Amino acid sequence: MDFMPSRLLDVCTFRLLNILADFNRGGLTIEVDFSLPACRVVRYLKLVME
Repeated sequence: MDFMPSRLLDVCTFRLLNILADFNRGGLTIEVDFSLPACRVVRYLKLVME
């Protein structure tokens, strides 16, 4: 799991949440939003675990 910040041309920042599989380094999910609170991160982790 990793967060990556980025910025648009109009200086709006957003974050990407990348969840990768350690075994094969495959991308399980990428979530993009201007804000990623902890409750949403937990929800995404639960969805990936299912």
